[in-house]
Amino acid sequence: MKILYTLVLLYCSASILNQGNVENLINEYRVTHGLNPLYENTNTCYIASRRVVEIQSDWSHKGFWNYVDGKKAQGENLARGFTTDKGMVKGWISSPSHYKNVVGYYKFGCVRCYGTYCTHEFEL
Repeated sequence: MKILYTLVLLYCSASILNQGNVENLINEYRVTHGLNPLYENTNTCYIASRRVVEIQSDWSHKGFWNYVDGKKAQGENLARGFTTDKGMVKGWISSPSHYKNVVGYYKFGCVRCYGTYCTHEFEL
């Protein structure tokens, strides 16, 4: 079984993001492109909640590896400083590496935002 890990970073200007709206925008995009919506689960949301705190002091994917279990495909998109939820989602969709996660064959996804920081964790 091939395990896939995709990690990407994106940065723009400052704002506060609404995680529920971001999840809805991602799912709307997925559905309009013939994909299933992503569903939250306890594990994925636990990772997202931890990672959004961690990236405030370490803007990198290094901490993500502490949560990878090696048994399933997982991915992570990070963002900070966007002025709107739509702008952040557009940024992810416009970036080839972020887009790969947005349209990936994941079953679960969880967005957590704090201030201007946002993480979207993906899991199969």
